[in-house]
Amino acid sequence: MKARMKNILLAAALGMGATLSAQATTPWDAGVAYLVGLDGLKTVTGNGQGYNAQVGYNGHIANSEVPFRASAQVYQMPWDGSNPENTGLRDYQLSFDVFSKPSYAGLRLVTGLSVNKWVRGEAQTSVKGVKFGGRIGLDYELNHHWIAELTVQVVELGTDGNATKGLNPSWAQLGVRYQF
Repeated sequence: MKARMKNILLAAALGMGATLSAQATTPWDAGVAYLVGLDGLKTVTGNGQGYNAQVGYNGHIANSEVPFRASAQVYQMPWDGSNPENTGLRDYQLSFDVFSKPSYAGLRLVTGLSVNKWVRGEAQTSVKGVKFGGRIGLDYELNHHWIAELTVQVVELGTDGNATKGLNPSWAQLGVRYQF
């Protein structure tokens, strides 16, 4: 099921790129990414893998030369099924990223903050409250439309059932965005 969903997301992104590649770019982009969980995500899901879909708006902060991107993202982090204490996660995320100017042949540093709403488990129970996160990564402009990204995120989730430790899922994501 996971492999099929990843293939569908990748095919949709590639198909969108093929149909729109001749058009001039706008401030909008859309993309997909594959997640590799770090220890925090593996603790919660047991799996440590996932994927996302995103749309974003690119501009400059207050008519300055500082580029930014505001995006809405949906992350799916499936449960591996091995431990009944683990659960799958879905994250609805709004993020705000600031970019450095391209410093080396289209490569730029990305830093940002996110606001997250988590849903846990097969029953899709909502985690109480809005949670915050931080992001850092690199973007590389492949051509006029396509951008490859590598991002590391740490996001607050909450505490375990006994309130004995904080759970902060973290992951690295590798993805592509298409600016249309």
